[in-house]
Amino acid sequence: MKKLIFITLLIVGCDNSTEPVICEEGLTNVNNVCQLCNEGYIEIDSLCYYQSDLDVLQDIIDVNDSLSGGLLEIGTQVWANGRLDSLELFDHQLTTLPESIGNLSSLKMLLLFDNQLTSLPESIRNLSSLDGLDLGNNKLTSLPESIGNLSSLTWLYLSDNQLTSLPESIGDLSSLRKLTLNNNQLTSLPESIGDLSNLILLFLISNQLTTLPESISHLSNLTILLLTSNQLKGLPQDICNLPIDCFIFVSINYLCEEFNYDCVEGWFQDQSNCCEGNNGEPNWTQCP
Repeated sequence: MKKLIFITLLIVGCDNSTEPVICEEGLTNVNNVCQLCNEGYIEIDSLCYYQSDLDVLQDIIDVNDSLSGGLLEIGTQVWANGRLDSLELFDHQLTTLPESIGNLSSLKMLLLFDNQLTSLPESIRNLSSLDGLDLGNNKLTSLPESIGNLSSLTWLYLSDNQLTSLPESIGDLSSLRKLTLNNNQLTSLPESIGDLSNLILLFLISNQLTTLPESISHLSNLTILLLTSNQLKGLPQDICNLPIDCFIFVSINYLCEEFNYDCVEGWFQDQSNCCEGNNGEPNWTQCP
């Protein structure tokens, strides 16, 4: 079969006629030349790969000295119909993502856990098909505003980084269902967090939160809210407006007894800054 294909291509190459060439089954007419792959794709080991996706892989290799080997050998890759569908690069000592990462328009999963990334390119906004993004255990200190453009994203893992704040655009992630931010350095959350109407899991263990936005009570589909090991001194007045089946864990904060609402779980608190009320009532309030 390979000889037949070669002969066909040779004949086409010598054909000066303007009539369209009829290709054998399995070949595609590209500019009147019979090829195995469609235009924009190249053949590697009898399979077709989108050239632009391969170029991005090369760019990732070029900006990270820790990577070596062939384009199809780095990490774990899943290709579908010649397009890169999933890319996993766990523990590869990555320090940089190229701007061209945004060209992976068919990418659904990007798994970059346990690397050395300190920032993300603005072009990440162009990953329009992305369903899951795992950036846990890196060195991120901030997120680009453009991350809010990932309208297809359903889960975002950002635990074990160095984030001190979140962009307001986080509230634009209209499909997001799971958001993990454990072990960061967050001191506050944007009001837009309450716009994540499809969110079911919000993990914020071991940050430096002192307050929560009132909008957090708007998360109408939330089932688990983990706030353990922060520096909270109060809770939003309407926090019990969250769904009745939502588990709210607030242990190991600085909450006085007045915030021991019926809707919260795990009440163990450091109440060293709490005082008895003026009339010695049992409920505690913050000291004047």
